[in-house]
Order: sequence, then C-alpha cells, then structure tokens
Amino acid sequence: MRLRIVALTMHYYFGQSHWLRQVILRMIARSYIGFFFVLVLLVAPIAWAFLYKRLRTTSWAQKAIPHPTEKPWDYVFGQSKPYWVIVTLKDGTRLGGLYDTESFASSAPAPEQIYLQETWILNDDGGFERAKTNTAGIIILSSDITAVEFFNV
Repeated sequence: MRLRIVALTMHYYFGQSHWLRQVILRMIARSYIGFFFVLVLLVAPIAWAFLYKRLRTTSWAQKAIPHPTEKPWDYVFGQSKPYWVIVTLKDGTRLGGLYDTESFASSAPAPEQIYLQETWILNDDGGFERAKTNTAGIIILSSDITAVEFFNV
C-alpha cells in the first residue's frame, strides 16, 4: 500500500503523465523500485551535471547563459594550476612569485587575497631572477593590487 501511495504521489508530482505512471506501477509490480530510486536519486543528477557541463562549452550557451563563476579571480585560481605570478602594486612595485600547491587565493565572498609560496626577485627585464632566501612566501591584499600577470610553469 505504501508503495502505491509513493507511486501515486510521483504520478501527481510529474504532472499526471500517463506513461510515467505506467512505468512506475510496472516497476513496483516487478520489484524494480530500488532500481528506480537509484536511477532517480543517483544516476540522473550525475547525468544532468555532465550534460550541463557539456552544454556550457558550446559557443551559443556561453553567450546565452551567464558563467557560474562570477569573478575572474575565482575562475583563474579555482583551476588549481601552477603559475609564475607577477603582481603589480598601486605604488608601481612589482612582486614575483610561484603560485603552486602550497599557495592559496581567497574566493568570493571574501575580499581577494593571494598567498604565494615562493617569493622571487625580478630582474631589470621583469623576468624571474632567483628565489628569495629565508622567506615563507608572501600574502598580497587586493587593496594593494593593480594587476596580476600569469606565466605557465
């Protein structure tokens, strides 16, 4: 009786569709209710997530649907890729460092901050010369940043 109540509730939940009611009642009759719930509660959400991710990569969807990550800061640092980073501060100072597995960047809604696990001395050409010694990295606040430049490791 309880399974029939569940089936009828599902029937009304899915807009009183006749074919869905028949499928549910047949599954109950054949004891496939466990399979049905695994499909509905486990497989379908995973399939929807993969479908949505695939849909997001199409060019028309990228134009029509807003990106799920609001800020470029969160997008870049959310990828967890290693980068050589040059940060330009508001006073014109340029700081270089390595953003890798032990580094960290804040994400929304917190204000943007970045911790670089290695701090490097930059040469006159703006390239990385050598790592600073006796340092455990550097934390840079967004209120001091004008630009962040990334280089692939």
